[in-house]
Amino acid sequence: MVELGLAAVAVAATVFVMNDGGRFHRRRLLAAARRHLALVLRGRVRDSGLDDQLVAAAISAHCLAISEPTSVRGLEAGYRLCTARWSLSDLPSRRRAPAASRNRPRYAASTPRDPPRRAAGHRHRLDDRAVQADLTTPS
Repeated sequence: MVELGLAAVAVAATVFVMNDGGRFHRRRLLAAARRHLALVLRGRVRDSGLDDQLVAAAISAHCLAISEPTSVRGLEAGYRLCTARWSLSDLPSRRRAPAASRNRPRYAASTPRDPPRRAAGHRHRLDDRAVQADLTTPS
């Protein structure tokens, strides 16, 4: 069977990391919970409502609602914007450049580049048009 506590952490972490800024709706958790159950159960029949139980456990234990309802529909749980409850202080900054590219010299954007080379014997149809245009112009 599925351990709901561990699955709730895995689902909340997956949705938090995969969504830009860590903000998501309940439907994202539900989709991730269904993927998680499909992976863990490997085709076995699951109990009905297990995905909803998993989402409810993830929301109650690891998520925080961050949006205020502005309409009647916003009062429903599925339309509330959520984020994870854990601290972000342990995560590295996203703006940091990879170590391999720090020592590489930077070139100006206006540096001309060579056109891509074509295989020998390969002719492009625009090249034929340019040659025909040169032949038809009077000298």
